[in-house]
Amino acid sequence: MKKHTITALLFFLGILLMPLAAQAESSSPTKDELFFRSQNQDNVEQLIQEVFGSYDAFKNYGTVYFADDGTITLGFTERNEKVKTFENKVNDLLRETTLAYRPSLMKETAPIVHYKRATYSTSDLEHVEEQLWSKMRQLGLPEQNKTMMTSIDTEHEKVILEVHNMSSMDKEKLTQALPSIVEIQENADLSSPRIQLSRERDWTKLGGGIRVHDSEGNYCTTAGVAKKGNRYFLLTAGHCLNGDKSVVYQGSTVVGHDHSTANYTGIDVGLISLDANTLASGRYATRLFYEHAEDKSDYDSFITGYAPVYQNAYVCKSGITTGVTCGYVTKSSTTVNFANDRYGELKTAFIRGEKGSFYSRGGDSGAITYDPVTHKLYGIHVGGVANGTYGWMTKITDVIDHYSSPNEPFLPYSNSQNIKLS
Repeated sequence: MKKHTITALLFFLGILLMPLAAQAESSSPTKDELFFRSQNQDNVEQLIQEVFGSYDAFKNYGTVYFADDGTITLGFTERNEKVKTFENKVNDLLRETTLAYRPSLMKETAPIVHYKRATYSTSDLEHVEEQLWSKMRQLGLPEQNKTMMTSIDTEHEKVILEVHNMSSMDKEKLTQALPSIVEIQENADLSSPRIQLSRERDWTKLGGGIRVHDSEGNYCTTAGVAKKGNRYFLLTAGHCLNGDKSVVYQGSTVVGHDHSTANYTGIDVGLISLDANTLASGRYATRLFYEHAEDKSDYDSFITGYAPVYQNAYVCKSGITTGVTCGYVTKSSTTVNFANDRYGELKTAFIRGEKGSFYSRGGDSGAITYDPVTHKLYGIHVGGVANGTYGWMTKITDVIDHYSSPNEPFLPYSNSQNIKLS
């Protein structure tokens, strides 16, 4: 059962495939620009819930994405009464909204929301993406030791397949079997990607951005604490664990058991159980995470909640190797199959690091990925390409969906109270 429909607009707000060259030159957004985006997003999100009931219902009608200046474009395949009601409510709400954080590049009279006629809805594009993977499996392409990635581009209403060095014959087979909205692109950066493994203090308060390792010394970063019922778990990347109930450490101290992984279901997430009989004494479950705490005596940030990620969002991750690095979600809905990887297809979001920086390196796997303004949790860092420019993230909404049950939601812990576990 899905538990995140209230905030689900974030998942698809602007699955905008920006040109990579243009994105490479992008600088960090100002605080005003970030607040402007957040304000617009919250307003439209409320109305999505009010009129359509949920994101899943809305995406059958059309598409949504952010433009570079923070404005929102909504595309609808038809203008029925429900869509007209939604448009009217959006216009009324935004007319009353305080625009204190409108970026200086926008005129005060410029519209915050734009409408367009869409040929395909988000659901239509997702269906074509599923057909594409089905056809690729039929042709045996995932078994050819190549990294492949598909993305949904709602601005241009296309499904993009990126792969390094695909034969002309395979391209022709896919082209003939699928609709014209499928576009195949060569991406040299996918020729040598790697999923990356592995702050090292004995943290009695458990949270995100810290180092954990197995008995063989393989290390990764944590993304924070999650709760289901009365049980607590540390979040990390699934490829960091085996799900074999073995002991997991911080330094020489036992921090929990290798509880489970979801990689074979297409989600790179791993859970470390924080049961009292496993933990060293004096451990607490918290909402804290390590952001810029190098010169402090404790964690310096905390999770305020969680949110689905939208395309062109500005996100940061806090990993044990590269620390805090930031970038743009150039593709918020991707499915990737890493070369020579045992897990198969993984659902992710694709992030391009800021110009001149390494977004991630080995050891950052599992790191918390978050909104640098609101400190809402977006997801769990998976890894990056060899040159460190790009990275992938498991979306927290997919994790919540996977582990939640009808009577017991699985949710990131964001309560201010530290819970003593042992």
